[in-house]
Amino acid sequence: MANPFFSIIIPALNEERYLPHLLKDLSIQSYQDFEVIVVDGKSDDKTVIEAKKWGKSLPSLKIMISPRRHVCTQRNLGATKAKGEYFVFMDADNHLPPYYLLGIKYKLESDPTQLATTLTYTNSTNTSEISIINTINVATELSKRMDTPLFSEAMTIISSTLFLQINGFDETIDFSEGTELIHRSRKLGFDHTVYHDPRYEYSLRRIRTYGILKLVAAIGQNQLAKLTGETTPLRKVRELYPMKGGSIFANAPQSRTKKFTQAIDKLLRNISIEDKPLTLKTLRHQLDKLLS
Repeated sequence: MANPFFSIIIPALNEERYLPHLLKDLSIQSYQDFEVIVVDGKSDDKTVIEAKKWGKSLPSLKIMISPRRHVCTQRNLGATKAKGEYFVFMDADNHLPPYYLLGIKYKLESDPTQLATTLTYTNSTNTSEISIINTINVATELSKRMDTPLFSEAMTIISSTLFLQINGFDETIDFSEGTELIHRSRKLGFDHTVYHDPRYEYSLRRIRTYGILKLVAAIGQNQLAKLTGETTPLRKVRELYPMKGGSIFANAPQSRTKKFTQAIDKLLRNISIEDKPLTLKTLRHQLDKLLS
């Protein structure tokens, strides 16, 4: 049997609620030349049991158990068994339209690249959440030319040749692993592409759980640490990106737009009242306060 064009690799941890939806989306794709590899991080729930139920609908489905709960380790482990020409790393809470893989195949043929992602969308009717998605898309596109591009690891499309050449994801980091992957690719002369379509649905559950302000502050701390040469990720970043998997989002509250607005206003007033220059130290102090 010939090797598939795509190897869909999905790291999972306590995703019994979300993973079945993604597997259903994959089972009804109009383009079916792919294999699916779920790499579970020894979940405490029924993730593996739920995944196995899709064996008939996805004959190519493989389920692996990672000895380590770490998304990069799980991705790399899945890649060791992958046979596709392109590896597509997806988060377990993604949603795909039925034409998604066919669209990606067309894009790779008409606009070839070794490393890519696509823009995203949301089915939410919440204006705040729609704005968040629009902001993510604009930032993803505009940052492509920057030294530190915004690259969502939720959808990473990479040729198997390049993936093996750069030795996969860096298993020593917990944050911005997609950006780090781009840096190593660029050193070899390969840049990444952002396809405007097809689009996948990006999950906002982390934002609904923690609030966007804390996530922005965590990202800011991470970037400041890079500028000052500190070891990353920082403690607060780890707290917002725990390796606990999907179960921590099971009872996510609604978007806290009012709280976000109030906190931003307070932050700006504090900086003005304290009358301190906006140095890295001052900004770090403000971010620490937000995350405390």
